[in-house]
Amino acid sequence: MGPPSFTITNLVVLVREAAVRGTGTVASAGPRRLAAALALGTMTLLAGCGTREQPVAIASGLVGTWTLVSVEERQPSGETVHWLGPKPLGLLTYDRAGNMAVQIMRDPSLPRPSADPRDGYLAYFGRYEVREKEATVVHRIQGSTQPSEIGAEYTRSVQLSGDRLTLGLTPTRTLTWQRSK
Repeated sequence: MGPPSFTITNLVVLVREAAVRGTGTVASAGPRRLAAALALGTMTLLAGCGTREQPVAIASGLVGTWTLVSVEERQPSGETVHWLGPKPLGLLTYDRAGNMAVQIMRDPSLPRPSADPRDGYLAYFGRYEVREKEATVVHRIQGSTQPSEIGAEYTRSVQLSGDRLTLGLTPTRTLTWQRSK
């Protein structure tokens, strides 16, 4: 629940009540008590006036280019596994027209798992749809390094916080991105 709703009328009542407390009347309250009451009332009024960061709509917040920070999976034991290594590489782009593309590569400092150059590399592109009420984005795959993904739809949970984007692949697997400058 947000802060209480205050109006100028509420402020006047608060100031009057604070000023007369202990004196009986506004006139006998004295200038210090009136000033303190007015300051208190003004701070109370302003407490709910946009001083907090306003939530960003997911649709407008996603647009841009993002650099991969981490790919993590939380184990039932509480351990976090970085399944593409501690420093994976990646780029994710959303445009205003509804197009998206992503490229993700396992940490290049790790030994290659196989001779196949595609092993440890994932890329796809397509269209996206934001579902604000569910705080999700749906990726509709049109092309991929994995041909079996073409035509697939992936729903990702979305958390935006400043220049950070976290996409939930599953309840335990997340990708964290930083907005590219």
